[in-house]
Amino acid sequence: MNNPALLPPPTPPLKKKTLSNHLELARSKLDDLIKRGGLKSKTRTVLTVTGLMIELAGLSFFVSDSADIRASMESSLIGLSQVILSLPMQSYKVEIEGRNDNAPINTTAFPSIWELTP
Repeated sequence: MNNPALLPPPTPPLKKKTLSNHLELARSKLDDLIKRGGLKSKTRTVLTVTGLMIELAGLSFFVSDSADIRASMESSLIGLSQVILSLPMQSYKVEIEGRNDNAPINTTAFPSIWELTP
């Protein structure tokens, strides 16, 4: 049982304007990372009414018919994750959606596309 006296006080939610500022700053950092990494054709950021959307071209980051990340893209994904982790997490949720290519798949690891797609 948790002792309420030992728990930190809840973090108050950030105001809408502060949230917007954090997302705009994160977008700016991500756009800079995308530009420096030569990823403009593979990645884009969009501020939406629900938050900051980061779109990654799947085949650019993942090997076809595989869940493996391309070695050449690891540092870009690490940079992207560092920007996300720098956000005040009590005020955001991170949702990850996956898409893949439409090529049929039938391997030992992935008998069909359903096993490859989370």
